[in-house]
Order: sequence, then structure tokens, then C-alpha cells
Amino acid sequence: MMKSGLPESTSYQKRNGKVQLYGVIKAERIESFESDEITPPLTTIPLRTKIDLITRYESIIKIDYFKRKLDIESPNHSQVMSDFKTSVLAEKLEFLVTKKGERKFDKMQNSTLILKDIQPLGRIGKNNRISVYALRLKGREDEFSYTIGTFKNEKQIIKDWSKPMKAKQWISEDIKFHILKKDIDKQLRPNPLIESDKFLSFKEFSQTVEKNLKPTQRKSDLEL
Repeated sequence: MMKSGLPESTSYQKRNGKVQLYGVIKAERIESFESDEITPPLTTIPLRTKIDLITRYESIIKIDYFKRKLDIESPNHSQVMSDFKTSVLAEKLEFLVTKKGERKFDKMQNSTLILKDIQPLGRIGKNNRISVYALRLKGREDEFSYTIGTFKNEKQIIKDWSKPMKAKQWISEDIKFHILKKDIDKQLRPNPLIESDKFLSFKEFSQTVEKNLKPTQRKSDLEL
């Protein structure tokens, strides 16, 4: 590592305003590592520290000087930090956490999951546009519970969620993920309570939705 000189009047944005920079410790590259390549102390970095790192990175790359430096010395920095942010958001949302509390997203983000069971939890947001569901997602070995918010209607859900998807695709279905992607410190309302005896298999849910849709479709077919 080496200390890099800076142009005069260089600053970056913090929550309490702009902060003057007099120097910066510069690593040669931004690299991506698998979890088993990192020593245990580094894997236990507090979530708040990871969030602050993302916030600072996103502030600094808005400064042309640093953006040019990173583009030259770490051409893939944008993708690395994007993947890192997705991992941090999965941790914050407690996505893919086993019953024993083990976080599996980093290891399973490219693994296929199927939707086994579903429970409607009501609607929230402006004009009740967001539908909330509790899901049970099944992997090759583990099963995970997760509460998801979506703008999709039931017809779209049975079409899109009937097929297996990678873990990183499942989390991108959640409106909470996209809210935090824009503002990682955004306060989210608590998830509704789940009733363990109210889950339906996804097959049952799909059949119920299709049954309820048919009378509406027949009526619309008769209308001019």
C-alpha cells in the first residue's frame, strides 16, 4: 500500500456534511475473495462496518479523481463492490439463514431454490400496492423461511415463482432489497407475523388462485 497525494479541496460526503480529505491510504487493487479464502476474524466484521464501507465507497467514486484511479488500478471494482453490497443486503434482510442461525447466502447465491410453501400476509404501502408473503424456499439440503414484498399480482406470482431460481434471483424479487439498494440505511417496517399453520403448498396456492380467476375471466369474455 502507499499513501496517495490529492488535489486541493478534495472532499467526500458524510451524513453530517462534506469532509475535507488531506490524504488517503490506497490499496493497489480491489479484489473479490470466496469466504473460505478469508481468515475467520474478517468474516465476523460487524454488519454496521460493512454498511459504512459501502457508503464511503459510493461517496468516493462520485469524485472523478478517485473514480479514474480505481478504473485504472482495479477495473472490476464496480462489479466486486456490487456483489459485496448484495451480500451485505442479504445479511441485513436475514435472507438464507438456517434455523441454527447460519448465514448461507454467500455460499448459495448461485444455487437453485424452489418455492415449497407460501403464506399470504396481507397488503401494505400506498394504495396497498405491495403484497407480502411468507415463503419457504427449498435448496438441495436446507430449507429457508423468508418474508417478501412484491408488486406482482397473484397471476404473475404463480407464473414467475413456479420455476426454480437462483438465490440471488429470489432476493431480487423482494421490494425491500431494491429499497435498501437505493438507500442502505432506510428504515423498513417490521415484517408481519407468520402463522406456521397457515402455509399452503405452492401447488395448492396456485390451484386456488387459478380457480378464483376463472369466474372473472368468464365474465370478462362476455363483456363487449
